[in-house]
Formats: sequence, structure tokens, C-alpha cells
Amino acid sequence: MSAANAKTVEDARARFPLLFNEGRFDELGTWFYAEDAIALPADHDLIEGRGPICDYLAGLREATGLRFELGVLKIVAGASSASVIGTYVATTADGARAEGLTHEAWVRQSDGTWKCSVDMWHDRP
Repeated sequence: MSAANAKTVEDARARFPLLFNEGRFDELGTWFYAEDAIALPADHDLIEGRGPICDYLAGLREATGLRFELGVLKIVAGASSASVIGTYVATTADGARAEGLTHEAWVRQSDGTWKCSVDMWHDRP
């Protein structure tokens, strides 16, 4: 287990809500997602690829004014892969709020950066 790699992943993940909330989806995609990433949103088909994932997220934000806050419950990181179990709070422009859980798989890229390769989330009941 690598505490340094876990911290690197946590720091990379911390930028997600900043970029999402500012509507900077191209930058979010490049910073957060691997090119061949897969997203598994609740109540939605699997989404494959950085571009389609960012298009989906941009559509959510545009349709609802969605904003995110993220938290971390646990990160386990090795030399080339990591797993994140986290939390989120999603709030729409009209004040509707949903809290949920995430599970993310992260992979160290050939350039040494860490990117999310699988992103799965669901609301808590």
C-alpha cells in the first residue's frame, strides 16, 4: 500500500467538484478521467469514454444547475492502481439535494499521472 499514491489520488479527485461546478468539462475530463474510462451512473446505461462521460455530466449540469461536493471514506492505493470509496452531495439550482456514495477505480498513466478509469455512483435512500 502506498500512502503517497493515495494522497495523489485524493488531491486529483478534489479538483472534480471545482471543475464541475464551474462547468469546465473539457478540463475536468482531461484532469480526472482516463481516455477509455467507464462511468456507471445510477439508473443509466454504462457510458464509455472520456468525451461521452463529460457530455453526460455537462447535460446534467445544464438541465438542473447541479453542483457537487465530494468526500472520501477510504482510499487504497498500490504502485499502479487505486480504489476510492467516497461520498457526494449533489444540489440542484432549485435546492433539491441528494447524498450518495461513489466507488472509483484509478490507474497510474504512463506519464505518471493518476486518472479515474471506472466511476460508479448512486444516491443513498
